[in-house]
Amino acid sequence: MSNSANNRGSGRSPVAFHIITLLVPILFFGLLEGAVRLFGLAAVEPLFVDGPPGYLRPNEAVIKRFFGHGSHAPRISIDTTFFRKEKSKDVFRIVVQGGSSAAGFPYGKWASLAGMLGQRLRRSEPDRDIEVISTAMSAVNSYALLDFADEIVAIDPDVVLIYAGHNEYLGVLGVGSAYGAGRSPAYTRILLQLRRSHLFRAMQSAYGAMTTPPDSEAQRSGTLMARIARDRAIAYGTPAYHAGIEQFSHNLSALLQRYAETGVPVLIGSLASNENGQPPFISEDGDEDSLAALRELKPGASPAENNADDFFALARQFERSGEPARARDAYQWARNLDALRFRAPSEMNRVIREVASATGTTHVDVESALAKSSRNGIVGNSLMLEHLHPNLRGYFLLADAYFQALIRRPGELSWDEGPERAVAWQEIPVTEIEELAAGYRLRYLKADWPFQEQRQQVTIEPPRDPVTQIAQNWFFGKISWQQAMQEALIHYQNVVRLDQAAKIAINLAEAFPFESRPHYVSGRLLMATGQPERALHYLVAAVRMAPDDSESVFALSEAYLARGQADSARRVLDELLRQNRNDEAIEQRVKAITESR
Repeated sequence: MSNSANNRGSGRSPVAFHIITLLVPILFFGLLEGAVRLFGLAAVEPLFVDGPPGYLRPNEAVIKRFFGHGSHAPRISIDTTFFRKEKSKDVFRIVVQGGSSAAGFPYGKWASLAGMLGQRLRRSEPDRDIEVISTAMSAVNSYALLDFADEIVAIDPDVVLIYAGHNEYLGVLGVGSAYGAGRSPAYTRILLQLRRSHLFRAMQSAYGAMTTPPDSEAQRSGTLMARIARDRAIAYGTPAYHAGIEQFSHNLSALLQRYAETGVPVLIGSLASNENGQPPFISEDGDEDSLAALRELKPGASPAENNADDFFALARQFERSGEPARARDAYQWARNLDALRFRAPSEMNRVIREVASATGTTHVDVESALAKSSRNGIVGNSLMLEHLHPNLRGYFLLADAYFQALIRRPGELSWDEGPERAVAWQEIPVTEIEELAAGYRLRYLKADWPFQEQRQQVTIEPPRDPVTQIAQNWFFGKISWQQAMQEALIHYQNVVRLDQAAKIAINLAEAFPFESRPHYVSGRLLMATGQPERALHYLVAAVRMAPDDSESVFALSEAYLARGQADSARRVLDELLRQNRNDEAIEQRVKAITESR
């Protein structure tokens, strides 16, 4: 009996030993991970961080989460937008995702999809509480969009808008990027998951501190385009080309499925770029598919003509001979064969359409919207600044495509179309300051690769007037955007350009939704320009934030009276009197306002 028992006991010992052997390192690393978290080391940069009391904002350092060490990350960030930490049932919250075109480059926040659309929606529905939060920034692609999804779901958006796909090759983590993780999408996704471990990030950070950043100080003076391209030629149909399509398709499918599972509606737009105004950067030969397309456009064409430059030249011939449909086909093939992958090939729009259809996502045909407003239906320099970033008219049309899709989307909420498109265009929120700064930014961009073989010196002429001075001071970092706007606001009021002053005041009010003064100034200037219906929105907000500010209350009462709402005017004045009993100055002012009507 004892020998049998001993044999059975010795038979179990190796199994237990192996289990313990496996558990010990797991337990060790688990405890180590817990310790690193406990001491707050190597935390993942969150998408949203605390702003002023009661508000959140996008984290300007969130790009660092995609790098082992913060010093290796390029200097890019999301434009600041403040939104309420606790979303009330009355708020309609929109979140925008995308790259530099969604972020409004080179104009910035107010030309962006969020800026243009937010202004349009608030103009159409001034009584509705609308938040438009942008998470868009230069150089990010579908990896970042997917990585942000859970945090976006957590802030309870009513709809997410996506305009992305140009950065799959040369954006951060792109297959040909200097900031890439490798050409394997599967490897990159595993790496992103590992980077959520504090222990893994701590080890990466320690290693990164001993290595040279890819974006060294010697490189930082050049443009991001000049720094970001590791593989400057990715030919059509090559494994690297297909890897970019595959990563976009996989990540977009996972992203839209995630939103579908959580019940968040999504509008995703097709991509537009400069077709006839931007020759191929790097001309490479095509494959059998492009050769077949070439011979359909030009019967008997030689295989030697199957390259980006020859397609572009053929497109120009078709335009000159009055054949716009064939010209557009040839231009798009020229873009597809352009081996410098700063513009998304046509296949990206096919992926967007197919994934949108498969996930029940609303597809917004941005490409067609811009084509319809272009000569011969071919997008070019009339709407584009360079290879893919729209000019102001192009950004307006991009936002308009989403606006039309949003207000026509089936749902519980109905939307007013607001002013006619021509009026909406005249009221775009971009100021002269931002237009001037965008022009300077574009000069630096076009003075570097790939527009120039060698970086060129840029000369900015001395300021010719106070507006140019303010724009240059902001562009060169001497003052903040807020300071620039405040200086411009004073200038425009002094020279009695109240329309420009009102635009700036409104932007300040939208930028700082927790400050009453910009809302009051916006209301006063809108009243001065004969727009009491718009003034009400800002004056109501000003009084809500500062109910004891008599000037705001007086302005609100005047706006109500201008709109024929005498009862509302009397109500706010009575409330002011109740709070300021025996204040003769206020009593006299109330009496004067009342008697004047």
